[in-house]
Amino acid sequence: MHVSPSSLNKQLNCGFAVYLEYELKLKSVKRDSRYMRGKTVHGLLELALLMHVEEGAGAVEAFARTERHCARVVADNLREEGAAPSEETMVESLAIVRHRLPLMGLDKWETLVLPDGRACVEMRLEHELVPGVTCVGIIDWIARHKPTGKVYIIDHKTAASIDPGTLIEHDLQLALYRWLAEEEGIEVDGAMHNKILSKVPEAPTVLKSGKLSKAKSQATTLEWYDRELAARGEDPEDEAYAGIREVLGTKVWGGYFRDVSSPESLFRSRATAVELAFARKNGNLSPNRGRSCSGCLYRAPCDAYFDGHHLLTFAGAGFTAPSRPEGETVAPDFAPDVAFSEFVERAQRLGRFADHTFTP
Repeated sequence: MHVSPSSLNKQLNCGFAVYLEYELKLKSVKRDSRYMRGKTVHGLLELALLMHVEEGAGAVEAFARTERHCARVVADNLREEGAAPSEETMVESLAIVRHRLPLMGLDKWETLVLPDGRACVEMRLEHELVPGVTCVGIIDWIARHKPTGKVYIIDHKTAASIDPGTLIEHDLQLALYRWLAEEEGIEVDGAMHNKILSKVPEAPTVLKSGKLSKAKSQATTLEWYDRELAARGEDPEDEAYAGIREVLGTKVWGGYFRDVSSPESLFRSRATAVELAFARKNGNLSPNRGRSCSGCLYRAPCDAYFDGHHLLTFAGAGFTAPSRPEGETVAPDFAPDVAFSEFVERAQRLGRFADHTFTP
């Protein structure tokens, strides 16, 4: 059995969602543009970093060539997801990477290259976590920070907002990446997130009067706002603009956030991963009602999130598949084109049901 650090991280929130996604191989049709945009940004960054390693190009030059390789990113998504990003998603992703890449300070980083010649970009590593369960992780980037000489595992993360005060600690995924690197003989000094805001700065909003808006929700930068004020002959230091300038001055569009987990925390994370691996191996994947339920793509077939669209009912140590009228769909937001009876037949073919009842 193979498990990934990301799937074990998801298992912390809900074992049943992991069961549906990784064991039954169900993929919700509701995977929205945010998911596809994140994958596309990752793909573009991978290409840019590989070009930077292989050709020694600057960030902007590397990305200029990356744009010409969009077809490869689309092909990768088609192969892995069975769907390609929309034109709108591609345009948004290109803009996000175009804005972030020059700010990543590539001149201060040296991508680690293994003795066998492999550059540590989208590096696949695997090692047995518990007997019969192999952990397989794909690390976005391993690089040496030239000013300090320290080597870091860097995981790209797109986000709708970034809190500069958030500490990264007890992160199971990063802890497993560090463990996999150590088992491979790659010495690392730490790990961090390369956080990327999933939107790009826009021009300040201009009112009908020609003056700049003071709305604090504007997706612009302080530098851009001040530049536009000066162009209109206004003083950026004017007290009237203090509120909006304070908000814009603290807005974070991206950056590196280092994992501050202690050695004890890393040990506990690995122990947790071992427990999760045994649970996965033994089929102990039960629903877990919590805050993450509201955004879960698999809530429709979950009895722990009752919305009138039960697919499987958790009963004691097992699950049951109740009967339904022929042709009734599973749920509008889960798989509108798949009848409930068709899903049960699919599950039976996979050996997951025995007389509509099974114990995982």
